Amino acid sequence: MECLGAKFDPIFDILRKLEYAYRGDYVPTDGESVHLFLLGVAERFGGRGVAQQLVAQCIANATRKGYRLAVTEATNHTSQHIFRKDGFVERVRASYQDHRYEGKVHFASIADRGGPVLMDRLLTP
Repeated sequence: MECLGAKFDPIFDILRKLEYAYRGDYVPTDGESVHLFLLGVAERFGGRGVAQQLVAQCIANATRKGYRLAVTEATNHTSQHIFRKDGFVERVRASYQDHRYEGKVHFASIADRGGPVLMDRLLTP
């Protein structure tokens, strides 16, 4: 992800802050939790259930591999809805309006959309 460039730094910063608010200094052991990162579907395929199927397949795969917890950061209302439909529960929320990175407001154009939400779901075999 280092090759993405500095323009992604504010995004990674707000997501890191969510992660820290959720876990604190706790570091999960290998195989304990799976992190679903960056759910996206091309606009022309929107509304066809593709994102829901992607999440379901990731969960099924993680469950088969023995993970006990799935964690994600949902950055917009659509992804939050998709994850909620699949049993994810909101644990921590951040505000686009209040977030500052290097003293600057980077999310002003989307401040009215709330902010990213860290969600998790227990996985059962």
